[in-house]
This record gives sequence, structure tokens and C-alpha cells, in this order.
Amino acid sequence: MVPGQSTHRWLGRRAGLSGRTGFSRRAGSSMKASASNYWPWAVAVASCLALIFSGAPMLVFTQSLFLGPMAADLGWSGAQYYAPLALAGLISAVATPYIGSLADAMGVRRILIPAIVLYSLCYAALGAIGSSLTIYMLLIVALWILQGAHGVLLYSKAVLLSPSSKAGSRLAIALSGTALGGILVPILVDALISAQGWRGTRLTLALMTMVVCLPLAWIFTRPPADLELAGANHVAPTPAAGERGGVNVLASRTFWLILLTIGFSGMAVNSILISIVPILTAKGLSHQWAAMGISIIAGAQLTGRFCTGMLLDIVKSPKIGIPMLMSALMGVAVMLTIASPALSMFALVLLGMGLGAEMELAAYFVRRYFGAAVFARTYGYILGAYTITATSGPTILALSHEASGSYTMGLLGCGILLAVSVGFLAALPPYPDEPLSPDMSRENLKRAADGRDGDHERDFGGAYR
Repeated sequence: MVPGQSTHRWLGRRAGLSGRTGFSRRAGSSMKASASNYWPWAVAVASCLALIFSGAPMLVFTQSLFLGPMAADLGWSGAQYYAPLALAGLISAVATPYIGSLADAMGVRRILIPAIVLYSLCYAALGAIGSSLTIYMLLIVALWILQGAHGVLLYSKAVLLSPSSKAGSRLAIALSGTALGGILVPILVDALISAQGWRGTRLTLALMTMVVCLPLAWIFTRPPADLELAGANHVAPTPAAGERGGVNVLASRTFWLILLTIGFSGMAVNSILISIVPILTAKGLSHQWAAMGISIIAGAQLTGRFCTGMLLDIVKSPKIGIPMLMSALMGVAVMLTIASPALSMFALVLLGMGLGAEMELAAYFVRRYFGAAVFARTYGYILGAYTITATSGPTILALSHEASGSYTMGLLGCGILLAVSVGFLAALPPYPDEPLSPDMSRENLKRAADGRDGDHERDFGGAYR
């Protein structure tokens, strides 16, 4: 029996499916269509829950909460505590495309499940370390490499491979997990540190990651067998000429436009958001207002993600991303010109909306332009570039502040980067051919269900192995 098949059968019955014989062909077709509608949304919700305990919430949003207790217990300085992050980010950026290539070749499931196990073990090991900075650095680097698998890359691939329409909305649901994690996990960590110390908190989070994410990955990264024929109705869009999986995507003009759009906008928005407290206090706002701004950004990011998903399903043009980037650009303009608390918070809402759109746009664009066969590798290149620019941007902004004594020049630079990103996005060509009509011949449906259709075999079969 296929692993997890009994669970799939139960889910199939919940969706109105049955493996019994005796039903008419029309009834069976209707039931499979019902499963085709049900399963992709289940994958999106499962991915959302798993991403709450992924790298961004657990390695980025909680990092400052562990600083005080770990430094006091182990005798480290703040510089020693943060030192491995730059190296880890660089190595992760290089490793992510290779992780994507493995997922494209072997399937999401075979990469994701071992990654969750190793990620949980390494995170638990952080709770047992001594004062050795070398061991600490090795664990941080390992965690950042593993979060390339247990993160938006592979969960996005799983969501976008499901045979259903409204891919943008499903992607929005899945990726909202990182925003929800950014809100919930720091609150949980703060309470756990107070109750059981930083070592116990590391162990508890590792256990929660294993308990929550491993079953979700085991069940929802392999579609029920009942969905094979239903999935055949949703053939992948044909990539543009010269941009198929067999051709190096690095030679594609479209690829570089997407990468530069996401890389430049990521540098601009993350530079501001990571430095938002000193930026706001330098403009005369109280520390309480500045701290409130972090929560406002998280809420706006979540809103921006859902709005982008719905718009991607409605507007069949890559230009739909322009309003989201313009939102971030207007946020920078407001921060440059006005210092009142209310308008500063409005600027943060605009910036958060732009932040929520970036990764969603990148995943959707890669899927539409390049298909599923090389999705993870191509998306991995873009995530790697995003990691480098997002981690180097705050340093550049800080250096600009030290040189000029003001954040004005740095904010102007961020505004320029966003304007350039809008230009690159506007230069993207129209999407390739739309998915084929579901009104296909019986022979074509049978060919797709048997895996004799090339795109379908890659998109719905092999990618889930």
C-alpha cells in the first residue's frame, strides 16, 4: 500500500469519493471532480500550518528574544551571537537552488520529510550547546541550509502543482503561514523563555516542529490516487519559447527580470523594516510607537499576501504586481516627508503590503513562465538572490546613517530601488499560453492520467514522489 494511502482514502470519502465499484461512470467522474476541488485547498492550508514553524518565524523573528538569556548564560557578546548569521545567509543563498534541483528531480516529499527531521534535531541541539562558538556557528549554518527545504520553496511547489484553478489564492493561504508565524511564534517564545528558560524553549519548539510539520508533509505532499484522472483536466501552461525546463533558465531574459524585480524590492523593503525602530525614533516618534509599528507591518504583510493572491487569479497579466510595489514606494515617500505618528504608521502599512507581495509574485511568475519541471530550481535562484539582497541591505542602510547622520539618503536609495523594480516588472512579457481547456477528448484524458503527457507527468505525478 502507498504510504499514507489510508489517510488519503479517508480524505477522499470526506470529499465525496469512494473506491467501491458499482457507481456509474458519471457519478465517479463527479466524485473525482469533487476531490480535484477539495485537495488543492487542503494542501494550501497544510502548507500554511507547516510554515508557521519554518525558518523565517523561528530563525529570524525570534532571534532577538534569545539574545539576552543566551548571552548571559554562555558569556557571549551581541556581536558573537549574531556573527554566524551573515555567513549562514550567504551559504543558504548558494544552497537553495541545489535544494530546488533535488526537489525537481526527486519530488517534494523525498526532500521535505528528511529536511523537517534534520531541522528539528539541529534546532533541539541549540538548546544543549555549551559556550563553543564553533558548534553554535555550525548549527546555525545547518539550520539556514535546511530552512531552504523546510520553507517557502518546497511548500510553494507543492501548492502550485495541485491541479486546480485559483493558484494565486491558494498560494496566498500557504505563504500566510510565515506571516502568522511572525506574529504567533515570538509571543510563544517569550512565554516559554519565562516559564522554562531558553534551553527548554529550543527543545519545545523543535518538538512542536516535528509533531506539527512531519505529519502534514507526509500526508499532503502526495495526492490521493483517486485524483489522477481529475488532475488530467488541468494541464500545465506551456512555457514561452526558449524557456522550457530543458533549457537553462539563466539564459532567459524573463528570469532575470523576475530576479532583479524581487532582489531590488527585497533589498529596499527589508532594509527599512529591519531598521524600522531606529528610523522612527530618529524622526521623533516614541519607542512605544516604533514598537507598535512592528505589529502593524506583520498585519499589513498578511493583508498584502491575500490581496495579491486574489488579484493574481483575477488579472491575467504580470503587471498586477505593479500596484503592490508602488504601495511600498509610496510608503517610503511618506516616511521621507512626514513625521507624525499616524502617517508614519500609514507608511508602515504600505510597506508591509509590498513585503507581503514579493515572494508570492515570484512563485506565481516562475510557475507561469517556466512550468513545474524546473520550478523549485528556478525559484531557488530567486530566493537565493533575495536572501543576499535582504541581508546586505540593512548593513548598507546602517553605513549610510553612520556616514550622514541621517536616514534620509538611505531612504532615498530604497525609493530608487523600488522604482527600478517597478520598471523591471513592467518589462515582463505576457504570460505564456493559458492552461488547456478542460473540454479535452477522452483519449487525451487517458493519456494524461497514464502519464504519457509530458507536462502532466512532471507536474502532477513525479513531482510528488
